Amino acid sequence: AVVSTQSTGYFEDPFMSPLLAGDELLSQLPPVYIIGAEYDPLLDDSIALCRRIKSAGGRVRLDVVPGMTHGFLNLVLSNSAFADSAKQVLLAVNEMFGDDC
Repeated sequence: AVVSTQSTGYFEDPFMSPLLAGDELLSQLPPVYIIGAEYDPLLDDSIALCRRIKSAGGRVRLDVVPGMTHGFLNLVLSNSAFADSAKQVLLAVNEMFGDDC
C-alpha cells in the first residue's frame, strides 16, 4: 500500500493518535491503563501519554513490564514468562477497575 504524503486528517485525528488530543479531551477520558514493555519502541510514547493525561487531570496508570518486548501479550501461549507477565497485567487491571470490569 502506498501512503500519500498529502494530509487526509487521519494522522492529525486525536482519536487515532491520543498524544495530539487537547487537555479538555484527555481530562474527559475514563480511567486509562497503559501497559508498556521495557523493550518496546513505543515506550516513550506510552510515558508521554501517561504524563499528558495526568497533567490534564485524568486518572491514568502506567505499568512497564520488565524484560518484555512490544506485543508480548500476544505471545502468552508460547512462553511461561509471557504468561506470567500477562497474569500481572490482569491483576493490575482488576486492582485499577475492580468490579467495574
